[in-house]
Amino acid sequence: MKCIDRNRKGRPRELKLNEESSKTTQIKRAKGLAKKEQIYFEDSIKNFYNPKDRVVLKALNFTVENKEYHVSFGNDDDVKKKQKLHSMAYVQDVENIPHDAYHHLTTIKSTLPWEYAISQTHQEINKYMEKLIPINLIDLNSAIMQEDPSE
Repeated sequence: MKCIDRNRKGRPRELKLNEESSKTTQIKRAKGLAKKEQIYFEDSIKNFYNPKDRVVLKALNFTVENKEYHVSFGNDDDVKKKQKLHSMAYVQDVENIPHDAYHHLTTIKSTLPWEYAISQTHQEINKYMEKLIPINLIDLNSAIMQEDPSE
């Protein structure tokens, strides 16, 4: 069975397999599918829920040839996102979870925050702590030479 798509001019074209497509194309396909599903969902809720009910599609998860996709809908709550990153940074520090181990966890659970986001959170925390608790270095050798020998 051939999968046919239409290009911008409306002409039919055959779709490449996902694994043969570029990363950009894979992401565009995932976003396109998610957008169509969101529209279908919004049209369908009218048949199942009262118009006064607030029904929200939060996320869509699907897999293409063992590659997982997680698409979030709506605005992410920045406060919750920040709290999650701070919690993950805390767990990494307190429980001594190495970056490699965390990387393996993110391949299992794709909804975990990415490593770079946690690394950025670590850097933000360090900068904040430097402002709160300034650390001054003293060169003992120069301090001893400047002192009066009689003291």
